[in-house]
Amino acid sequence: MKLVDKETHGVKYQSVHKVILPDEDTYYKDIRNNVFRQECSDPEGGYSLKDKLREFNWELTGETTVINGYKCKKATAAVTSKYLNRSFPVYAWYCEAIPVSDGPSFYWGLPGLIIEVNMDNKYKISLTDIEIVKEAIVVKEPLNKNEMITREELDKRW
Repeated sequence: MKLVDKETHGVKYQSVHKVILPDEDTYYKDIRNNVFRQECSDPEGGYSLKDKLREFNWELTGETTVINGYKCKKATAAVTSKYLNRSFPVYAWYCEAIPVSDGPSFYWGLPGLIIEVNMDNKYKISLTDIEIVKEAIVVKEPLNKNEMITREELDKRW
């Protein structure tokens, strides 16, 4: 974390900034067994999180668009963040032509691969490239690189 001195409209204050680069985290989902894992390599406090998959109450809107060459449909949901102490809207664009009920980070549960997810119109994760292989790939649960914590313990850290 970094403490930054700021001034806005003549008022001086300090702000705390923390940036976690997305390529430093590893996400693992076992949808059959309802397991979510996250390995965070934050140098100021890395952690290994093991939790149940989040449940989303997706509403399918019928809206369509093309994202990076994929015909997508829109779904919306509300996500509650203990860190932000509020709920915020999530907009997901999924592709039924790729019948995999998965997506980036902890998002999943739609009738096709999530190609793009927009959180609160502030953060967006987009698929830029995909390689579809014919042979089965065995994906193993990641090894714990850090202290294993629960979702509740992670919420207390923030």
